[in-house]
Amino acid sequence: MVANAAIKFNEVHDEEFEKNFKENLLEKEISDFSKEFQNQPKKGSCPCCESKNLETEFSCLGFDHSRCQDCDTLFIDPCPPEDRIIDFLNNSKAFALWREMPEHVKKSRMKMYHERLAQVKSIIAEHSPKKENLRVLEIGSGNGEMAELMCEDDLFSEIHMIEPQELNLKHDKINLFRGSFAEFKKPGAVDVVISYEVLEHLVEPEDYFKLAQESLAPGGIFIFTTPNGDSLEIKVLQQKSPTVPFDHIRLYTPKALRNFMERFSFETLELKTPGKFDVDIILRNGSKGPFAKEITLFEDFLNQNEEFKQSLQKFLVEKQQSSHMVCVAKKK
Repeated sequence: MVANAAIKFNEVHDEEFEKNFKENLLEKEISDFSKEFQNQPKKGSCPCCESKNLETEFSCLGFDHSRCQDCDTLFIDPCPPEDRIIDFLNNSKAFALWREMPEHVKKSRMKMYHERLAQVKSIIAEHSPKKENLRVLEIGSGNGEMAELMCEDDLFSEIHMIEPQELNLKHDKINLFRGSFAEFKKPGAVDVVISYEVLEHLVEPEDYFKLAQESLAPGGIFIFTTPNGDSLEIKVLQQKSPTVPFDHIRLYTPKALRNFMERFSFETLELKTPGKFDVDIILRNGSKGPFAKEITLFEDFLNQNEEFKQSLQKFLVEKQQSSHMVCVAKKK
């Protein structure tokens, strides 16, 4: 799997912009929104394995987060219904700011999308039975950055996109659909389904995996990413983790993803946590978390010992403790 080790944290994260987005706008909006659901009954079962063996792990901005003791999934419970979440996101000033981020922020994040495309092409070269004129379905296209890059690449002949927001993308290869998974009219079998950072936003994950399974040709490849709810970052920072904002309502684990792959008749080809920024994130947010004193003791040492810092990040990746997960699967 190709990865550009040269990418640095501050190249894809503008701290001033993100602080304004999160601390000055989003946190207040979520705290107000959560009051509507604090007295609602809990779901009482895991959204992945349906286990009732749950424990409340922490509360964040008024929402309780439960941990499944069987598959380790971390999720908001009680959770607002999907239509209320969509209404909140569409009317949020914070998310409007995110969608209309300054040009210098958009430009700095393009390096990340180039890396994603390199990753997809590497996976296709290794695992896809078809190597040219690929038909692709992208579930959750954000602002369309990835689709625009694929349009410029001769490897891809058609790009079908599911994205709720309106996008101004004009290219012969692109077919954009705005609506629910159930309303999506499948264009015939595609060769690859890709989906970056979508699963964690969904109240009901079953429709997501069913759509990927039904859209793929036999032997087709499913590539998706989602945060790892079992990461060291979340264990250390807990409710102060930037991976636990309101819109990340379900945080799955390697164990949970294997469960989904088996249930929906996929063969898991790769399941990794190849994150690069866990140590940086813990150090940058540690003063706000429950282990602030312990992190402060090591902060200067780690910042002055880049080699050791990178070794620690590598250890987290090898032990599947990074907060970024990548799953590659094949339709059986």
